[in-house]
Amino acid sequence: MLTHELNHEEIASLLQEHKYSFSDIQDHADHSVVISRDDSVYAYITTVPSNYIVLPKRAYDFLTEGAKGLELTPMFIVGTEEGIYEFNLELLDLKWERYTSDDASFDDDVAELHLSAGTRILEWYPEFSSEEEYLDTLLDSSLNSLEDVPMWEEGDEW
Repeated sequence: MLTHELNHEEIASLLQEHKYSFSDIQDHADHSVVISRDDSVYAYITTVPSNYIVLPKRAYDFLTEGAKGLELTPMFIVGTEEGIYEFNLELLDLKWERYTSDDASFDDDVAELHLSAGTRILEWYPEFSSEEEYLDTLLDSSLNSLEDVPMWEEGDEW
């Protein structure tokens, strides 16, 4: 269950803070394009309302051509109800199918991406609103589990 829904700009900010060193972030209406020369990444960040992830061929071509020109790795990063996943486009064997929306506002080849083909990143999302909240919960859980463990006290012998 998605408890802390983020948009693509917020995901880019979290990745900047916790995973990548972006030298450029370009925000658009429904996605962000980011570059990290330090991490050798050229990425497209978006969100989907479910776990059904579709990569348009236009986005794929944009990413792979842009990354190749900059000698970076093309990555597709998507926020889903299961978490945030990244897909290294150099490693995927994509199957393209033509898709046209009912109102013809979208007409492009698309490839379906399964979560198993990606890597979950920022493992604390979406169950927690921040990494700090996640770490605090882990610490509290581990400390609470120690209450039932007999402790060595001064004067005890082995």
